[in-house]
Amino acid sequence: MDEKDKIIEELKLQNETLQKKLKNKETKKSKTKFALDNLDYFKKILDIIKTQDRYTFTRKGGQEKVIKINAFVNDLLVAKIKLGGNVPDNQIGTRLSMDEHSLIKFLSSSRVKKEGAGKKKIQSPLPKRK
Repeated sequence: MDEKDKIIEELKLQNETLQKKLKNKETKKSKTKFALDNLDYFKKILDIIKTQDRYTFTRKGGQEKVIKINAFVNDLLVAKIKLGGNVPDNQIGTRLSMDEHSLIKFLSSSRVKKEGAGKKKIQSPLPKRK
C-alpha cells in the first residue's frame, strides 16, 4: 500500500465516523420533535400531574415543585395494561415487566456508550467441554 492508499483509507474511516455522528444527531432530533411541536398538550398533562401529591415533591425549601416522573410512568403503564386489553389481574406483573423492558430499551438506545477505564471488559465464554 502506498501513501495515497493510506490517505484514502483514513478518509473513508473519517467519513464513516462523521456519517454515524450525523445520523445520531438526526435521531435525537426526531425523538424530541413531536414533544416540542405539541408542548401545549403536554403542559395540560403536566399541570394535572402537579396537582397529585403522589407524583410530586418539593425541594429548595418548598419553593420548587418537582414531578416524580418514574411513579407516574409506572402507574401509566399499569393503567395502559388494564385498560388496553383483557389481561387478568394475576398477569399484570408479567405484562408490566415486558413493557418496562421495552421502555428501557427504547430510552437507552439514544445513550452514548462510553468505552474506557470505567467499563468492564467482556470476557470470552469458556470453551465447551468435550
